[in-house]
Amino acid sequence: MNVGDLLKSILEEEIVLPDFQRKLEWGPEDIRGLLVSILEYYFIGTFLILECINNDSPFALRFIKGVEKINPNFKILLDGQQRATALFYALYEPDVPLEGYRAPH
Repeated sequence: MNVGDLLKSILEEEIVLPDFQRKLEWGPEDIRGLLVSILEYYFIGTFLILECINNDSPFALRFIKGVEKINPNFKILLDGQQRATALFYALYEPDVPLEGYRAPH
């Protein structure tokens, strides 16, 4: 799965987070930095995804910021949540503000 596929899966409500993951803590500068890294072809790390069978999860789950429901054929993003959520936020502009900001964008 590449980053585009991951973001499409988030948009299609197929990706959830384990409850033990911290919430999105990145601000606008962090998100801009990630976008610049991608545009300059820097390595941004890997993502660890657990596919679940029959909606069976070994963890309590929560949604990615900006996603309100989940597709029954979900996957759990175990590592890379800050990067994935930041990219989803930047590209799809969910109507929710970043932590510590009043406006969503």
